[in-house]
Amino acid sequence: MLGENGPAIADFSRAVELNPGHLKAYYNRGLAYEKMSEDSLALRDFSQCHRIFAVVQRQIQHRCYCIASFC
Repeated sequence: MLGENGPAIADFSRAVELNPGHLKAYYNRGLAYEKMSEDSLALRDFSQCHRIFAVVQRQIQHRCYCIASFC
């Protein structure tokens, strides 16, 4: 039963379709799944958050390195 979380999950799923790198959409959808006791689906979304965050973190580190190289 989706209840109140159903529309939220649909909205977050649409956001992920439009932007597969949308960290907040995965996180919020994971929270909605967690509230519904859909632990495996929540874990899947939280794991995707971790993967996206790792990529973003590497990009930031690279930019900082590039900026520091010009100092």
